[in-house]
Amino acid sequence: MAEPGPSDDPMKAIMEVLREAQINVPGLQGVAIISTDGLPMASSIDAKIGEGELAALASSMLAIGANAIENLKKGRLDSLYVKAERGFILLRYSGPLAVVVFITKEEARLGPLLLELKRTAEKFEKLLGFG
Repeated sequence: MAEPGPSDDPMKAIMEVLREAQINVPGLQGVAIISTDGLPMASSIDAKIGEGELAALASSMLAIGANAIENLKKGRLDSLYVKAERGFILLRYSGPLAVVVFITKEEARLGPLLLELKRTAEKFEKLLGFG
Protein backbone atom coordinates (compact mmCIF):
# COMPACT_ATOMS: atom_id res chain seq x y z
CA MET A 1 0.00 0.00 0.00
CA ALA A 2 1.30 3.47 -0.82
CA GLU A 3 2.55 5.70 1.96
CA PRO A 4 0.19 8.60 2.69
CA GLY A 5 1.34 11.85 1.11
CA PRO A 6 1.53 15.28 2.72
CA SER A 7 -1.63 16.47 0.93
CA ASP A 8 -3.74 13.64 2.35
CA ASP A 9 -6.06 14.18 5.31
CA PRO A 10 -3.82 13.55 8.39
CA MET A 11 -6.52 11.79 10.44
CA LYS A 12 -7.42 9.57 7.50
CA ALA A 13 -3.73 8.66 7.10
CA ILE A 14 -3.41 7.89 10.82
CA MET A 15 -6.51 5.69 10.78
CA GLU A 16 -5.15 3.85 7.72
CA VAL A 17 -1.94 3.04 9.61
CA LEU A 18 -4.00 1.71 12.54
CA ARG A 19 -6.08 -0.42 10.16
CA GLU A 20 -3.00 -1.79 8.38
CA ALA A 21 -1.46 -2.89 11.68
CA GLN A 22 -4.61 -4.80 12.60
CA ILE A 23 -4.69 -6.51 9.22
CA ASN A 24 -0.98 -7.41 9.27
CA VAL A 25 -0.85 -9.12 12.69
CA PRO A 26 -3.10 -12.04 13.62
CA GLY A 27 -4.30 -11.73 17.20
CA LEU A 28 -4.03 -7.96 17.40
CA GLN A 29 -7.11 -6.75 19.29
CA GLY A 30 -6.36 -3.08 19.31
CA VAL A 31 -3.87 -0.45 18.31
CA ALA A 32 -3.63 3.15 19.45
CA ILE A 33 -1.38 6.15 19.21
CA ILE A 34 -1.15 8.27 22.35
CA SER A 35 0.81 11.32 23.37
CA THR A 36 3.71 10.77 25.75
CA ASP A 37 1.79 12.65 28.43
CA GLY A 38 -1.07 10.13 28.29
CA LEU A 39 -3.63 11.70 25.97
CA PRO A 40 -5.31 9.63 23.24
CA MET A 41 -4.60 10.72 19.67
CA ALA A 42 -6.30 7.94 17.67
CA SER A 43 -7.23 4.32 18.22
CA SER A 44 -8.87 1.24 16.89
CA ILE A 45 -9.55 -0.81 20.00
CA ASP A 46 -12.04 -3.18 21.53
CA ALA A 47 -14.95 -1.26 23.05
CA LYS A 48 -14.32 -2.89 26.47
CA ILE A 49 -11.74 -0.24 27.29
CA GLY A 50 -12.01 3.43 26.49
CA GLU A 51 -9.24 5.17 24.61
CA GLY A 52 -8.73 7.66 27.46
CA GLU A 53 -8.31 4.85 29.97
CA LEU A 54 -5.92 3.01 27.65
CA ALA A 55 -3.84 6.17 27.15
CA ALA A 56 -3.60 6.74 30.92
CA LEU A 57 -2.62 3.10 31.56
CA ALA A 58 0.00 3.19 28.81
CA SER A 59 1.45 6.42 30.16
CA SER A 60 1.76 4.85 33.63
CA MET A 61 3.48 1.78 32.16
CA LEU A 62 5.94 3.99 30.28
CA ALA A 63 6.76 5.96 33.43
CA ILE A 64 7.51 2.76 35.36
CA GLY A 65 9.55 1.32 32.49
CA ALA A 66 11.54 4.55 32.03
CA ASN A 67 12.28 4.69 35.74
CA ALA A 68 13.53 1.09 35.73
CA ILE A 69 15.70 1.71 32.66
CA GLU A 70 17.16 4.86 34.21
CA ASN A 71 17.90 3.16 37.55
CA LEU A 72 19.58 0.24 35.78
CA LYS A 73 21.58 2.63 33.56
CA LYS A 74 20.39 1.01 30.31
CA GLY A 75 20.00 4.16 28.25
CA ARG A 76 16.76 5.49 26.81
CA LEU A 77 13.53 3.48 26.84
CA ASP A 78 12.58 2.47 23.29
CA SER A 79 9.77 -0.02 23.80
CA LEU A 80 8.08 -2.01 26.50
CA TYR A 81 5.99 -5.12 26.53
CA VAL A 82 4.07 -7.07 29.13
CA LYS A 83 2.93 -10.66 28.70
CA ALA A 84 -0.11 -11.92 30.56
CA GLU A 85 -1.97 -15.19 30.38
CA ARG A 86 -4.44 -13.67 27.89
CA GLY A 87 -2.12 -11.70 25.67
CA PHE A 88 0.42 -8.91 25.37
CA ILE A 89 0.48 -5.17 25.82
CA LEU A 90 3.25 -3.61 23.74
CA LEU A 91 4.34 0.03 23.65
CA ARG A 92 6.91 1.75 21.45
CA TYR A 93 7.90 5.37 21.10
CA SER A 94 7.04 6.99 17.78
CA GLY A 95 9.13 10.13 17.84
CA PRO A 96 9.55 12.26 20.95
CA LEU A 97 5.86 13.00 21.53
CA ALA A 98 3.91 9.83 20.70
CA VAL A 99 3.66 6.16 21.61
CA VAL A 100 2.11 3.25 19.72
CA VAL A 101 0.17 0.74 21.82
CA PHE A 102 -0.72 -2.80 20.72
CA ILE A 103 -3.12 -5.04 22.66
CA THR A 104 -3.22 -8.70 21.65
CA LYS A 105 -4.92 -12.01 22.20
CA GLU A 106 -3.00 -14.83 23.88
CA GLU A 107 -2.28 -16.65 20.60
CA ALA A 108 -0.41 -13.69 19.08
CA ARG A 109 3.26 -14.41 18.28
CA LEU A 110 5.81 -12.05 19.74
CA GLY A 111 8.18 -11.90 16.74
CA PRO A 112 5.62 -10.66 14.21
CA LEU A 113 4.17 -8.33 16.84
CA LEU A 114 7.50 -6.65 17.52
CA LEU A 115 8.20 -6.28 13.80
CA GLU A 116 4.81 -4.71 13.08
CA LEU A 117 5.08 -2.51 16.19
CA LYS A 118 8.37 -1.12 14.86
CA ARG A 119 6.93 -0.58 11.37
CA THR A 120 3.82 1.11 12.75
CA ALA A 121 5.87 3.39 15.01
CA GLU A 122 8.06 4.39 12.05
CA LYS A 123 4.98 5.18 9.91
CA PHE A 124 3.54 7.37 12.66
CA GLU A 125 6.90 9.07 13.13
CA LYS A 126 6.81 10.12 9.45
CA LEU A 127 3.15 11.19 9.62
CA LEU A 128 3.84 13.29 12.73
CA GLY A 129 6.86 14.91 11.11
CA PHE A 130 9.61 13.28 13.19
CA GLY A 131 10.95 10.74 10.71
